[in-house]
Amino acid sequence: TAVLAIGGVLVTLWVIPAPPAKQHRDASAALPVIVEQLKNRRMWPLNLGIFLLHALMVAIFVAIPAQLVEAGLTANHHSWLYLPVLLVAFVLMVPLIIIAEKRQRMKSVVITGALIIAAALLMMGAASALWHWIILLLLYFWGFNLMEASLPSWLSKIAPAGAKGSAMGIYSSMQFLGAFFGGSLGGWILSQYGAAILFVGLGALVVLWALLMSQTNAPRHLISVRLPGHRHLDNSALASLQALPGVAEALYLPAEDAVYLKVSADEFSREDALTLIESTGEKHGSQC
Repeated sequence: TAVLAIGGVLVTLWVIPAPPAKQHRDASAALPVIVEQLKNRRMWPLNLGIFLLHALMVAIFVAIPAQLVEAGLTANHHSWLYLPVLLVAFVLMVPLIIIAEKRQRMKSVVITGALIIAAALLMMGAASALWHWIILLLLYFWGFNLMEASLPSWLSKIAPAGAKGSAMGIYSSMQFLGAFFGGSLGGWILSQYGAAILFVGLGALVVLWALLMSQTNAPRHLISVRLPGHRHLDNSALASLQALPGVAEALYLPAEDAVYLKVSADEFSREDALTLIESTGEKHGSQC
């Protein structure tokens, strides 16, 4: 791990080109926007979801190694179970991710992933034989991979124009807080009540979160676009941009001289948007 980390530093220093020092709110956080997104109720089911996903991952792996040893798999052979299970789970994930993105069934796929995890956890409470654990770990990682891939995609679709970087910053922070909380909680529950209560309790929490997600609106399949503003956009020009086919939101930030859009990729024409911005600039210049 240390060698890989050093390699990452060297690649960053010598291979990746240095980007220009410009504010880009889809790629970085801004404090005022962070405050706004902390108040955005649409984001919190996803923030709670990634918190729970990583909390339960760390929590259950406080208990699973000992369960595998009891089932007859010695500790030095655990990697030979985890590796094929992860690979198969990844393959199983791919078709559902395609359905989520191409057929716009993100909500259904996320809830399916949560219910797969919940079923695996609830059955872990009664698992004893090694083949039980092989099947249940395969189910768990299948659901985990589905949610791990889908939740950030969902968040990027619903984050307001110009707020994706800040929204993702909050989301990532919740992810790592979940890992910390899960390790602490998992160790305590395991020591006080045992592995079965740990698995069943976490499975019940995932079911509750799935119920919460079932009450949320499915995300529109929007992407973020950033365009130059040419320092001349007024409210009427912004309204014209928002009226273009496929544009759901438009935001102009004079400090960055940039326009942030949320658009439907199938309907939006980048060329039309740039033409409108440039024509507005010509009109603006003729009035000066």
